[in-house]
Amino acid sequence: MKYAFYTLGFKVNQYETQAMQQLLLQRGDTLGDFDGICDCYVINTCTVTAMSDKKSRNAIRRVRRRNPEAVIGVCGCYAQTAPEELRGMDVDVLIGTDGRVEFLDRLAQAARDRQHWEHVEDAGLPRRFEQLPAGGLAERTRALLKVEDGCNNFCTYCIIPYARGRVRSLPLESAVLEPRTIDEEFCRALSGFRNLCPQFHLSLQSGSDPVLRRMNRKYDTARYYESVRLLNEYFPGCAVTTDLIVGFPGESEASF
Repeated sequence: MKYAFYTLGFKVNQYETQAMQQLLLQRGDTLGDFDGICDCYVINTCTVTAMSDKKSRNAIRRVRRRNPEAVIGVCGCYAQTAPEELRGMDVDVLIGTDGRVEFLDRLAQAARDRQHWEHVEDAGLPRRFEQLPAGGLAERTRALLKVEDGCNNFCTYCIIPYARGRVRSLPLESAVLEPRTIDEEFCRALSGFRNLCPQFHLSLQSGSDPVLRRMNRKYDTARYYESVRLLNEYFPGCAVTTDLIVGFPGESEASF
């Protein structure tokens, strides 16, 4: 079969798409263009914003019009948190944020018997880490390896714990996990690797301590500043990038 993918969202979704593509190639299937004619289309959804939800729905409608006989599979965070919004969209196989191997099996089965299949488990239930192939495809310049899934922080603005479930990790014998916080031990250990790209992404979200407390973040601005200071001490000239949320509920002009 020829498969095409449409991926929305962050690096975890990109990794899972690459992993599914590699599994399909190992099975002898081929990959095509999402804007072309294929036997099966996979929409790997995101639900961080209403716009990403809309893009997912539009992608489903687009491929159904282009190829009415194709198998359409939908997975990812939007499918996990709002499956009822997708049930009426003529989707053949629907799954949430777990069970990628079974998802591919069900897509192949749907191509044979045209039977609808749906399995969206409660993300709050215990889940095991699903080990998938690491790395990217030929057209990618970066390889991705997922070492952790889910989140236990429950920041007040974030849907990820409800979409991805609680934290579970790749076994230590398969990959060394990165430290959660940047401290002196972290910097001292990594500074010895000459082949390390000195680029660090630290999500700040707000420069106001009261806003950070309402966000349920686990640090204040002083702790964030200390992380940046340590990185500059051990990695002179390093790049530090960040995220900021502007207009968080309750944010005053002074906080802004």
